Amino acid sequence: MSQHVLIIVLFTLAGAAGGRLNVTYDSRALKWDGRRRLVLSAGVHYVRSTVGEWERLFKLVRGMGLNNVETYVFWNYHEHRRREYKFEERGDLPQFLELAQKNNLTVTLRIGPYACAEYFYGGFPIWLRELPGVQFRTYNEPFMQEMQHWMEVLIDKVRPYFYPNGGPVIMAQVENEYSYQPNQEMGRKYADWAIQVADSFDIGVPWNMCHGVCAGDALCTINGFWQDTYDHNPNQPSPRWMSDQVSSHPHQPLAWTEDQGWFDEWGTAQRVRNSSDIAYGISRWFAYGGTYHNFYMFHGGNNMGFEDSYRGATGTAGRGVVTAYAPDVMVDSWGHVHEPRYSFLKEMFQVLEANEDALLMNPAASPTKLMDSVEVHSYGDDFAFVSNFNESHTFSVTYKSRSYHLPPHTVIYLDGKGVVLFNTTEGRDSWETPCREPDKVGLLEWQYFSESVGYATQTNMSQSPIELFKLTKGDTELCWYSTSIDMPSSLSSSALTMKGVPNTQVAYVFIDGSLVAYGETGKDFDAGQLKAGKHELNILFSSLGLANGGSHMETFSKGLTASSVKLGGVEIVNNTWTMAWMLPGEKMRVFTVEGVDKIKWLPFNRDVINRPVTWLKTHINIPSMTQRQDSTNYTSYAMDMTGAYKGFVWVNGHGLGRYYLLPGECKEPCGRAPYMHYREGSCGKPTQHLYHIPTDWLMEKDNLIVILEERGIQDIQSVQLVALTSHPALD
Repeated sequence: MSQHVLIIVLFTLAGAAGGRLNVTYDSRALKWDGRRRLVLSAGVHYVRSTVGEWERLFKLVRGMGLNNVETYVFWNYHEHRRREYKFEERGDLPQFLELAQKNNLTVTLRIGPYACAEYFYGGFPIWLRELPGVQFRTYNEPFMQEMQHWMEVLIDKVRPYFYPNGGPVIMAQVENEYSYQPNQEMGRKYADWAIQVADSFDIGVPWNMCHGVCAGDALCTINGFWQDTYDHNPNQPSPRWMSDQVSSHPHQPLAWTEDQGWFDEWGTAQRVRNSSDIAYGISRWFAYGGTYHNFYMFHGGNNMGFEDSYRGATGTAGRGVVTAYAPDVMVDSWGHVHEPRYSFLKEMFQVLEANEDALLMNPAASPTKLMDSVEVHSYGDDFAFVSNFNESHTFSVTYKSRSYHLPPHTVIYLDGKGVVLFNTTEGRDSWETPCREPDKVGLLEWQYFSESVGYATQTNMSQSPIELFKLTKGDTELCWYSTSIDMPSSLSSSALTMKGVPNTQVAYVFIDGSLVAYGETGKDFDAGQLKAGKHELNILFSSLGLANGGSHMETFSKGLTASSVKLGGVEIVNNTWTMAWMLPGEKMRVFTVEGVDKIKWLPFNRDVINRPVTWLKTHINIPSMTQRQDSTNYTSYAMDMTGAYKGFVWVNGHGLGRYYLLPGECKEPCGRAPYMHYREGSCGKPTQHLYHIPTDWLMEKDNLIVILEERGIQDIQSVQLVALTSHPALD
């Protein structure tokens, strides 16, 4: 009997013997075992970390005073190919749930199956869009059949882990941030169908729908940044939203499923939040009667392999999401605790937990004005929140014969005697702590192998170019587009123009085998001076993933999907093209121990500098490596890719993800002002240069490191394996 089967049997017997009841809720809170519960939740996505990291993360969640973990399920990770399911390694959801329960954590399982989450294609598998007549996220039979089938497979896999069966899962989510796509009538039918299908599984815990349409008997939840006023954005957590929710769903508790930590994007400087502002928003939420709060994220982890995405629908100016997901949160993408933020917020949650009975046994408190912009929320005689919600003015107030000094945007927690239990202002700028530079682990000696321009192991020829993922099926994001051109003697320009090509992908333009231009699409490329006569044009497209959301996702595309392609003013879109994908190095899996010797590697030399589409490999020992599991002595490892431009990196056959050394711009206002600001010193620096290596992927001896550099290495000595003992200075 396998380990998982044994545990499933034990869970089922425990649930039956213990007589566990269904998880329910009333107007104040989720309820199980006959009690209302204050849910203090941490976002941790299992596929964005590794099996060896999960338990340490759960211990840090508990150590901060939190009691629940919230995770998405990414359909395309588990069913990359239709009807072939993967629940191993990072996809071992049963083991993730078992470890959560072992660490006294409950779980919110966000099944979707649409996730968004800045994940490749929002969690949808590539093959789904190839089904005849399919339309995503609307009342469409091909889509709904596949969605229901996947939900059946998944729920059958995790059924023993729902709370009534002895497991940790206390809530599940269907759909995600839905807004009637592509039209209201069909959208409403689809939303109603989705909750009906969800209910039919009879899992014994509530289903929620978040931040948008809330159909049927779903528990309606909110995502976003706290705001005190309603006019800025009505679909954000605020006193007005909470009041509207109580009016429209009087028997439901108030649940905030995503308190945003945000994320970084290639080409934009690193953005960070202020700890005091985080604490202020959470405190206002609980003051107004909220009883469920989730950090999105507690630990963002990393978009490994080809798993990151970009924001905005095809054709928009949205930038790609970097590999380190939400690095400015409580535990960063390298596994380091953000101090003193972590300890500061731990104090807040300890006070909330200690006063759980006062919060849950009393009705949601109505605010009492003490003076302009200052109000108090009292929960019985022994606990109260006093808030100054003015953004710029400090007030001194008297409450119960005691005086209090309240700077702008401050909440203080008081006991029955008026003693301050917690003050959100004490966390102001607490993320601005000195960060230590990483240590180089050792000198690296590199070897290389260069791919041939225009060549790959799989090909397709057609009169006009074919969309990239229609060819690659998501197995790679690189594809060559090649054609021959007979240039006339007189040219109107030297530009390569590609009308209608999706933005947010990178193209490398080769003329007669030489790289002449590169950069993100959505602009013209200068092909240089072209003489009359025959020329070979090869364009390597690097897709940067597929957008994570938008209308008509089934139509999203990448590669050379242009309505017009002109070189030097000559139209060549119907010139007969050869598409080639799966480079020989990819096909032979030279990044693995089994495949690394299938090609002839040469010693790195100066001639390799700036050589495009080149593989590099090295081996390194880490004799001092220890996989410490406590938060105080934790050492992490990363590849410092300074000196490279763009590509992929593998360690011992495991894909760390995409790297891209694009400098980050500081455009004002900052993308999510006033909730965040640019990190000091990040303007003009690469948005990310350190790429996390999970310690359970490392060995003490003979670690294989392989890089596929697209444009060409500039400074190989700057590419290093480094060790970190704290949150890194600029990543």
